[in-house]
Amino acid sequence: LVPVPLVPVPLVPGKDARKVMAKPFGVVLLFFFSFGLCSSTESNSSIIDVLKYYSVIPDVIPLFQYTTPLEATYGDDLVVNQGNELIVAETQDPPNIEWTPEPGALYTVIMSDPDAPSPTRPIFREWLHWVIGNIEGSNLSSGDEVCPYMGPAPPRGTGLHRYVFVVYKQPGPIVFKPLDNVGKFDSRQFAKDHQLSAPVAVNFFHAQNH
Repeated sequence: LVPVPLVPVPLVPGKDARKVMAKPFGVVLLFFFSFGLCSSTESNSSIIDVLKYYSVIPDVIPLFQYTTPLEATYGDDLVVNQGNELIVAETQDPPNIEWTPEPGALYTVIMSDPDAPSPTRPIFREWLHWVIGNIEGSNLSSGDEVCPYMGPAPPRGTGLHRYVFVVYKQPGPIVFKPLDNVGKFDSRQFAKDHQLSAPVAVNFFHAQNH
């Protein structure tokens, strides 16, 4: 087993990713296998490296122990894949999100944009796009929608924005208050205020309006 290091490579701007050919934006995770599959420890370490490379760590979340993959899909086949670029118009409806939950556990999912209004001047970091709490397992429909889904709407000409999904495990049922202000949201503080765990699973994509 010989894992090949992360190799930054360019991706054609505006190229969306489909299930059979989704690639991380700017980074391709290449693994060569011999006598079996790559270990989960090596794979998890590579995902953490990508999150650091694109500053999701520390802009949205602190360094954490990655425990389970987060699969997010828009429609039938538009896959979120650790920083790939998706088309804004195709991400306006909520995605399907799945991860491997602990039996009997409740979870919170947060989606935010740390690049609002622009990556070079993110004075509204983070812009909140979605919060669902009290999710039983990974069944989103069982949870309470604390903040309704808001599709990406990056201001035209501001470049690529990161849209980050984070899953937290709850200590138990939570009575969430409505979130009135979606600008300058702080995921860390929200997690602290509600005694949420460290992040359990994370995924993200890029999007822009030319």
